Amino acid sequence: MAIVVMSLALVLGGAGYASASASALGPSAVGSSGSDDVDDQVKAAKEYAGRDGKFYARRILVERSNDKMEWMALVVVRKPGEPTALIDPDGKVYTGGIDDFRANNELLTEDDKIVVPRDITSIDKKDVDLVTLSGHTDPHRLWWLVGKIAACVVVFGAAGLFFLRSAHRRRPDSGSDDAPPSGDGDGPLVADSDAAEPDADPRT
Repeated sequence: MAIVVMSLALVLGGAGYASASASALGPSAVGSSGSDDVDDQVKAAKEYAGRDGKFYARRILVERSNDKMEWMALVVVRKPGEPTALIDPDGKVYTGGIDDFRANNELLTEDDKIVVPRDITSIDKKDVDLVTLSGHTDPHRLWWLVGKIAACVVVFGAAGLFFLRSAHRRRPDSGSDDAPPSGDGDGPLVADSDAAEPDADPRT
């Protein structure tokens, strides 16, 4: 229930966005003032954006594996000619959207849940499509699963081929040259056409 209520707060609050220019961005724009994490985040955002970039502070809802609810402050950075970046509180930069963030962040686990816009780098405050996802994905587990499936395909394929070959070997050969002659064997024997004729009658 708590995650539903807080998700509603994300929508009503414009999906947790607050914009700031590069020159105006400070700790208060993305989190609590004086935090070392925020300093790293702001520094990374400014370095990525340069002079022409724009910043959007984004909060996402996190439900920890122990059912604790919290907000996480992220920064979306838009820079002309560069992919839109997402920066986490540790100052790590992600340019591949939510998939990149989930696969490579070190702040969340697979058991944590996050509520985020489907397009996490979008700055549109209207028609926000929220999704609930795991906070982290393990690419190694994905490759392990793909490997197991491939191994199963090879094993079952080899077994099927062996079965087909065995069945073919057991099947009798209907075209053998050793087949018996036709007929039932009860008729008279036919004399060889080249056999000698009987002797003539001596009385003639």
